[in-house]
Amino acid sequence: MERTKIPLNYAIMIEQIRNQGYFNREILKALQKRDKIFLANCGRGMPDWDTLINYYQSNPQKIEQVIAGKYEIVFFTKGTLKKWLRLKFHLAERIDYMDAGIILMNILLPNEDFILLKNMLAKNWEISNIEKVDNQVKFNIVLANKLEQ
Repeated sequence: MERTKIPLNYAIMIEQIRNQGYFNREILKALQKRDKIFLANCGRGMPDWDTLINYYQSNPQKIEQVIAGKYEIVFFTKGTLKKWLRLKFHLAERIDYMDAGIILMNILLPNEDFILLKNMLAKNWEISNIEKVDNQVKFNIVLANKLEQ
């Protein structure tokens, strides 16, 4: 399946709205109507929602792909990777994984979520130490090019 490459800020904004309990059609409708009040209520400190609205207006297919979950992040810092893991997969540091510097260790996800994460993960991070555990996958996320060191 072809995935849309998207800047992180748009993916985080969409995931933050989704975490408020809204469905894809509601998110799309708000963007189509340029509903800043709806977006601001989902924002919890997000910066300017105009950037998402304007990006949608000039790239509706890309944002529709993001809303449908068919995207790949272009680049993650470690901090933004952890925020995305929290929003997208409800994973919390020190509860669901350990931060060991260039490695986020011992992540456990259902098979379907693991496949989703693997397909969406920015290329500056890699998955390592994959272990099947029943219907789940245990793995690490490592900063790219650091596996050999």
